[in-house]
Amino acid sequence: QVWRDVKKDYGAIGDGVADDTEAINLAIADGGRCGFGCNSSSVKGALVFFPPEGTYRVTAPIIMFYNTQIVGYIDPATGNLPTITAATTFTGLGVLSSDVYLPGGQSEWYINQSNFYRQIRNLNIDISQATLYNVAGIHWQVAQATSIQNVKIFMSDPSTSSQVGIWAENGSGGWLDGILFYQGLYGFLGGNQQYTAGNLLFYGCKNGIGLIWDWSWTWAELIFTNCGTAINLDPPGASLSDPVGSIYLMDVQFNSCGTCIYTFPFTSSEKGTTVFTFDNVNFVTNTHFMSLTNGNYLETIDVTHNTFVQFTTIGDLIGPFGEFDGTFNVSTPKRPSILTQNAAGSSFTFAQNAYYKRGKPSYSTFGIANFFNVKEAGAYGDGVHDDTTILQQMLLYCAANNYIAFFPAGSYMISSTIVIPKGSYIVGEVWSQLVAYGSDFADENNQAAMIQVGNVGDVGNIEIQDLLFTSVGQLPGLILVSWWASAAVQGSVGMWDCHFRVGGAKGTNLQVAQCPSRTAEVIASCVAASTMMVVAPNSNGYFENVWAWVAGEFGLFLLRLYTKRSFQINIWVGRGILIQSDGPSWFWGTASEHSVIYQYNIYNASNIFMSMIQTESPCRCGEHQAPFPFEISGSGEDPVFDMCGYLTTSCNVAWAIVIQGSQNIFINGAGLYSWFQNYDESCVHTSNCQQRLINIVNTANLWFNHIVTIGSVSKLSLSLDPDPRCVLR
Repeated sequence: QVWRDVKKDYGAIGDGVADDTEAINLAIADGGRCGFGCNSSSVKGALVFFPPEGTYRVTAPIIMFYNTQIVGYIDPATGNLPTITAATTFTGLGVLSSDVYLPGGQSEWYINQSNFYRQIRNLNIDISQATLYNVAGIHWQVAQATSIQNVKIFMSDPSTSSQVGIWAENGSGGWLDGILFYQGLYGFLGGNQQYTAGNLLFYGCKNGIGLIWDWSWTWAELIFTNCGTAINLDPPGASLSDPVGSIYLMDVQFNSCGTCIYTFPFTSSEKGTTVFTFDNVNFVTNTHFMSLTNGNYLETIDVTHNTFVQFTTIGDLIGPFGEFDGTFNVSTPKRPSILTQNAAGSSFTFAQNAYYKRGKPSYSTFGIANFFNVKEAGAYGDGVHDDTTILQQMLLYCAANNYIAFFPAGSYMISSTIVIPKGSYIVGEVWSQLVAYGSDFADENNQAAMIQVGNVGDVGNIEIQDLLFTSVGQLPGLILVSWWASAAVQGSVGMWDCHFRVGGAKGTNLQVAQCPSRTAEVIASCVAASTMMVVAPNSNGYFENVWAWVAGEFGLFLLRLYTKRSFQINIWVGRGILIQSDGPSWFWGTASEHSVIYQYNIYNASNIFMSMIQTESPCRCGEHQAPFPFEISGSGEDPVFDMCGYLTTSCNVAWAIVIQGSQNIFINGAGLYSWFQNYDESCVHTSNCQQRLINIVNTANLWFNHIVTIGSVSKLSLSLDPDPRCVLR
């Protein structure tokens, strides 16, 4: 059973008096799901549903097993949400917890960097009456394919509180959106490798954000109001010797806060200072801009009045003439209006309009009669029967009759291209799987898409959420998704919380037994796809929290928790995400990992915005040279590797980002990582796993901010004739 109603199916009361802890935990755990000792699973997902406007009192943590979504009901008339409230006697780390520490605190149920597939949305969490020290509303120790959306967290009076809204001590990526933090000691406290968070409101918190560590983090559309300290970089666990790496604040407002930033003193030594970037930030009647841990203040920006900052970087600068620290008022990118939110539709007032952002549609005002269940109408979704024809018929019917197509959890087998027509609205359940298989996708020289979004020239509305695009076996001609539609109005074609997974899962025929690592020859049956996604010329789209992953070093093969080991796997996919759109297109919190030729390729594109993208090169770098075993496309979009000469081991390696023949490209945050040479991680310590990560050719008006790289000798390869309007920092 995937859909689990905590009241109807498991006996929760929801009256605010009864203890519902046991009922809710049973709703999550029932059926032998992936909990202690499991580490990860590609099956047995669950959507745990909280019916309308109940108050569910708990006395211990609600433990979110792997592959779990916790979803509350939105009242269509009032917008009210169900509430989970912590009893005064609550004992535990977080009311909702994505991981569990074992006795001694050194081991956990799940490994944080591979703790994928979690979702929390549409809930109030009230911990204001809990008396235990350091209670958290959510313990969120997660990685990719995770999100928290439309959640309000209520805590006790900040003058005496020890409470934390979200505690996230480590992890690797994820998405936060539409969250209210009310009062408490910290709204958000934690750290992560790379993360995207937006549309967050911190009201009356003693500390809005406490950041212990990060490599890079993009914070967009935040409002801090009446907080003692808005952003604190010296919370418990932080260190002067290893401070937060960098913070990118974009479209952020500080209102009536005592201190906007609390941090360590600045130094000019490498890695000694956090780098802050303020991009379109508004300060209104605050007391101090920066308070330092040594008791001094940095007041380079007047925050006591109504001050607009267009673009300023503060931190350490390493250049050809030495190392410096200070405030750098560098050139300000002018945002094309086509990429920004119309002022009338924004709650923010800035020097420039905020970049456009659109939350995941909830369809809360639609009744059950507006939804069309594809299984009830004849689709199987059982991983065995072919659903191609029936799904195509249903999608055409739904678009023509204004139905929302609901795909219940399952694996829908697809043997030829399915076209999603304009006017389509598609909702999955715990990442319903669309699975490519068969001869139509087997020819590398005659490639075909499993899913085609729109037809050439289509202008209209298409919304897709909570799907997983995947495949079975050897399909070198497969493009998982090709995107041809354009929006009728800003953001009306888009994809939310949809992910790509090739290999590493039950039933894919692409597991350790079939595709072991460290094989001298490429196993033909493990050449699994040509391209993850293509955003075609003359199309555009809005993409939020999308992860394109070729199973690699973590896979789904983690041994028992105690060993902290993983099996490695050798699966070959040619390309990650190809973007040929003429815009406007937005890529918020997206990632692409382990493809052979590139992870992102922006080719002859324009008006593209990306924020906190993440890439990883394949683990086998050096064992085989890119583009092998694939052929470079004859149509020109594939990058070449002819600059490498004899340095093939570290140079003929997948590009993290290629930007060719494009203009008006805005990348605000990128974590680009190369960890291995032939599965050996020692190269990361000397930063020579590969020669370079970024390739820029004949591109104009490129603004590339907040770049963080690991494992490469240098960041980028620039064309011999770079356009002077390309800015990287």
